Amino acid sequence: MTKRVFILLFNCLISIGCFSSDPIVDSAAAGVLLEKVNLLEKKIEGIETENRLITQNSETALQFSQSIVDWTAMIFGAITLIFLIAGIIGIRELSQISKTKKELLDLRQRLDEELKDIEHFKETNQKTTAAIIEKIESESKSYLKAIYSLNSGIRNFRQGNSYLAETEFRETLKLFPNDYMANCYLARTCFSQGKYLEGNQILNKAVELDDHPHFAYYLKGENYRRIGEYDLAIDALIKAAEIEKKTTIYNGLGFAYLKKGEYLKAKNTFESSLNINRNDSSTCGIAKTLLMMGKPREAGRYFEETILLAEESTNKNRNQTYAYLNLAFAHSFFNRSKESSKNLNRAIENNDSPAILREQLFDYDMIMNSENVQFSTEAMRE
Repeated sequence: MTKRVFILLFNCLISIGCFSSDPIVDSAAAGVLLEKVNLLEKKIEGIETENRLITQNSETALQFSQSIVDWTAMIFGAITLIFLIAGIIGIRELSQISKTKKELLDLRQRLDEELKDIEHFKETNQKTTAAIIEKIESESKSYLKAIYSLNSGIRNFRQGNSYLAETEFRETLKLFPNDYMANCYLARTCFSQGKYLEGNQILNKAVELDDHPHFAYYLKGENYRRIGEYDLAIDALIKAAEIEKKTTIYNGLGFAYLKKGEYLKAKNTFESSLNINRNDSSTCGIAKTLLMMGKPREAGRYFEETILLAEESTNKNRNQTYAYLNLAFAHSFFNRSKESSKNLNRAIENNDSPAILREQLFDYDMIMNSENVQFSTEAMRE
């Protein structure tokens, strides 16, 4: 714009000079002036160029500044949004934390209460355990004492000390009144001493104490047989045999049949015992039965076996009382009075039960003094 003004002014001056006859400016001065004008024009162009550069730079700087402002605004907005989100999350988490804190406090309270209950249970359990241990120790001592008394009583009874055995069985029953075996053996000692009623009452209780009371029924049968109640004896011994098949039970039943006079049943029953185990009581029972049936020769063979089995029993310390009685009976059959007397004395030494001895002597008298037996024995001896 300035350049154009100067050019226009310069042209006007030239025009005025050309058309006027008076020289306003000489040509040399005009040339210098033109150079100055050109120089000025160049300066003006330089200034305009600088102005454009400055303008461009200003615009660039302005754009950069605007960009910075925009980015700053965006960043600030993002930060603000982040803080806003964080604030929202923080409030939410704070609420959750408060809720969790309350739940934890409640849980701690419950745990404290449960811990108190556990401590109380532990204390109670310790007291209960201590009481149980004390009771077990006491019962164990009582049980061991009862077992010792029972075993000692059985040993003494088998050795013929029925009165000492009775004391030990009663000691056992003081500790354990419902002990099945102690009741049975106490009844047995009562029978051996002739106290039949008391022994039978004890066995009535014993039968109720065990699921398989064959021993109690066997003892009842033995008792009934010794007092002459053969039908009751047979009923009791059959019950015992139905529960447990043992030689002693079959032998007791066989002798009950023998005394009742049912010889075939007696012989069959003794043979059932032999099928279980070869024993001197069964062979002697068969021999006695055969004598009552008038068969002394067959009886003699069984008496011979009785002697062998009974001597084996005495050597092994088994059922010595009955073994010696069977030996006495067998040797008496063969008219060996010295051997018979010796074994009878041994039987008496090994047993202080009057009931057993009475029954055996009664059997001897019944069988050996029978007319049929006397005739058969004499015929065999001839």
